[in-house]
Amino acid sequence: HFNETSQIYECKKDESNGHDLYQLKLYWDAMVLDKEKVTKGFLIAPKHSTSVKLLVEYINKLKDGNSNCYNLKLKTWKDENIDYPEKIISK
Repeated sequence: HFNETSQIYECKKDESNGHDLYQLKLYWDAMVLDKEKVTKGFLIAPKHSTSVKLLVEYINKLKDGNSNCYNLKLKTWKDENIDYPEKIISK
C-alpha cells in the first residue's frame, strides 16, 4: 500500500444536515486510526443547508490525527451527473 490514498463518501437521499457531515468526519478519523491516508471526503445530497456549508468550512480548518487539515467537500447528485430526484412521489 505504498503511497496509496483514499477518498471517502457519505451519501444522502434528502438535504444534508450537521449529523451527516459529522458522520463523514468520523469515517475520516477511523481511517486515520487504521493508518490509512485519506485525501478527500465527500458528502453528497440533493442540497446542503447554509449551516452545513458553514460547518464544512470550520471542520476543514481543523487537523486530523496525522496533523493534516480535513478536506471535506459538499457535492450534489446533480454535480455528480446522477439523476436522483429530490423527492420520490408515490402513486
